[in-house]
Formats: sequence, structure tokens, C-alpha cells
Amino acid sequence: MSLVSGQRAEFLNVLDHQMADDLQPMFSIDVTLSKSPKMKVKCGAITVYRLNMVNLELPDSITKNPLALKEAQEAQLKASTQTEIMHMDPILFKESEGRWIAWALGRALELYDQVGGSSRIAIKCPKLHIEQRRSSKAVAMHRSDLRSLFPVAWDIDRLLDGDFSYDPWSNRVRRGRINAEMSKR
Repeated sequence: MSLVSGQRAEFLNVLDHQMADDLQPMFSIDVTLSKSPKMKVKCGAITVYRLNMVNLELPDSITKNPLALKEAQEAQLKASTQTEIMHMDPILFKESEGRWIAWALGRALELYDQVGGSSRIAIKCPKLHIEQRRSSKAVAMHRSDLRSLFPVAWDIDRLLDGDFSYDPWSNRVRRGRINAEMSKR
């Protein structure tokens, strides 16, 4: 079956968009939310990571062989897309200073603009085992409404207020003492 040129162009366009969505962005921005166990204050950090550009020192024998050079370059590219390094120091914030979710997401969007708008943003709460990632495309589409961009952020806020935590034995978020003995009741 042969495609008409218009259908072929449409197919290639859809394929191109799908492949662009699957690309690993150069930067990643993580907004981590938590509650300090000692002071009972909601706090967090904004961390920016960038891909680690691995530079393999190749011996002359590989650089002279085109097939071996191509394989070495592919290995270098694969290693670069699988490791990240911290791009800058984390930005710490806490609710008692008036900086919480709205401030953190606004600051994350500022950092998104600073790195060129080609990064993904993730909201994380290790205490609750919650993570929500948004691609660069999703951030660009919903950046005007933070509640639609990260609806889980306000749920995390509510759960942290109620002193909920993740129970690994029952695989759910709950309140109270969490240990192996309590899960067996």
C-alpha cells in the first residue's frame, strides 16, 4: 500500500513529533517537598540537573577504524544521556519564610526559562513516595496555570499537613506509626 504524498507528509510529521517528545532534555528541574521531622515545618529544595557530557579518551587504534569509532561515539552518547550532574546549588525554601508551593513552582519556571525552555520539571515528595513529571512541552502548554500543571503539589501539601507518610509494607500512604508490626494488624 502506497501513501499519497499528503498522507506521507502527515505521517512523517506525527512520527517527528513523537520522536521529539521522547528526546532526553538537556536539563531537569526537581522540586522536592517535605516536612522537617524536628521542627515540623514544611520545606523543600529546587535542584537543577544537566546531562553529563561524557568524554571518552579513545586510543588512536579506534579513531583510525571508522566502524570502531562509530561504536565508540554511540557508547559515549548513550553514557551521556544516562547520567546527570548537578548544574547549580539547590535552592532551599520553607513555608515559615513565606516560600512554599506557589513560590517554588514560580521559581522553577524562572529556572526553566533560564536554561532555554528545554527541560522537564518534576514535583517529588520522598516521604509520600509521590512524583509527578512534566515534559518540556507540557510545561510550555500549561505554565500559566500552576494548578493544572502540577495538581499533585497541593495534594502533597494537604497530606504533609495531616502528617501522612508512605507505608512500604502495605504500599499506601497513611497516618500513624509505620513499621512492620503495625502493618500485620
